Amino acid sequence: ELELGDTIHNSAAANIKLGKKWANVAKNVVYGDTSVSFRQPTIDTAMITGDKEITLTFKNTDGLKAVTGTKRIGITNSLTNIALGDLTKEFVVRKGGNKVMTASNSGKGTTLTVASAEIVDGTKVVLTTEEELSGVVAVDCMYGKRFTPTLVDSVTNESVLSFYNVI
Repeated sequence: ELELGDTIHNSAAANIKLGKKWANVAKNVVYGDTSVSFRQPTIDTAMITGDKEITLTFKNTDGLKAVTGTKRIGITNSLTNIALGDLTKEFVVRKGGNKVMTASNSGKGTTLTVASAEIVDGTKVVLTTEEELSGVVAVDCMYGKRFTPTLVDSVTNESVLSFYNVI
């Protein structure tokens, strides 16, 4: 979610945002000010809840929302427009992969088509795939996707932390 100033470095605005995040961590953890929130929405559980349905539950949030619109990012002297709002692009669902991934990232399984992704009860996202789920099923969120996430906390606008190979 932090903007880049070039292909690998944070922009100045991103460094200020990152500094504020670390300051909130310090206020809460080091100095004991529990009124300061610093946690971002994080995956809690992933459960198969139907033949083609997975329900993801998130913690550290009172509610989630999908950001809409377009964000412009600049990388290496060019501007790119990224459309926001389509939660199906945030997630990858795979079946038939290994339970333990290796450094080579082999054995990931077959990628399934995410037909829909809906926020339910504020802290859950229900994913529906076009194909039936069977065997080992894994879910990724924003892993290697894009610089600007769509799924955020409805109060703080902090993005959901990305995750990989949640089984």
